[in-house]
Amino acid sequence: MLDIPVSESGRSALVVAEEAARSAGRLLAQRFGGPRQIAYKGRGNLVTDADHAAEACILDLLAREYPQHNLLTEESSPSERGSEYTWVVDPLDGTSNYAVGFPAFAVSIALTQAGKPVVGAIFDPLRDELWLAQRGGGATLNGQTLSVSGKTDLSLAMVGFDMGYQADSRVRALQVALAMVGEVQSYRLIGSAVLGLAYVAAGRLDLYCHYWLYPWDLAAGTLVAEEAGAEVADWQGQPLALTSRGLVCGNPLLASRFRQAVERHAPSGR
Repeated sequence: MLDIPVSESGRSALVVAEEAARSAGRLLAQRFGGPRQIAYKGRGNLVTDADHAAEACILDLLAREYPQHNLLTEESSPSERGSEYTWVVDPLDGTSNYAVGFPAFAVSIALTQAGKPVVGAIFDPLRDELWLAQRGGGATLNGQTLSVSGKTDLSLAMVGFDMGYQADSRVRALQVALAMVGEVQSYRLIGSAVLGLAYVAAGRLDLYCHYWLYPWDLAAGTLVAEEAGAEVADWQGQPLALTSRGLVCGNPLLASRFRQAVERHAPSGR
């Protein structure tokens, strides 16, 4: 078992991650559908007042419970304290959905040790769905143990993907989707990479892929998916790191077959 330090109040990192995710999620749910203050970090890349409020809620708790740990969050500058542990936080994944009232978004919180996720919590407050994982301990959704889809036939696979904000990644994602349209059963665009990975863990999606992600998009979701039995690798099939950009996630055989099919049908898209 992992030897993860307990918090200042004597609680486990997983319990702290759950509390932080739930607290931020309740705040987001209360504000959902209300007036928004929206700013743009880039084309199509939004940030709202709700993102900042949820992040402040999370960071306040983490500062009290683990003041010695580093922090890496989407909306604030990194806080480096010389620890081998880093909390990686996305207070609102799916901001574009949230800003227009589309009900698909989540809070994502992970603890990494030497760059490797060891604890993860994902919370969808509108559906009251909480994914939890600890490395080596499996993954759960609202307390129920998760296992990825066992499908191995691409023609039966439901594939989730998102396009991101970078122009080249959007083009590549669409090229692959078009090239593979005759190979898979159907596609779903989620608008939240965190939920896409969580849905693979829950068996709702058979595969999820993306070309341009950030550490806060990856940390909790990849751990949850892996602990549910998924392979999460880059487009070349190599192990994923927090600094990786693209990924394919699904059960190992299906993920491998998907990458091979992409190479055959859209080699320039890998």
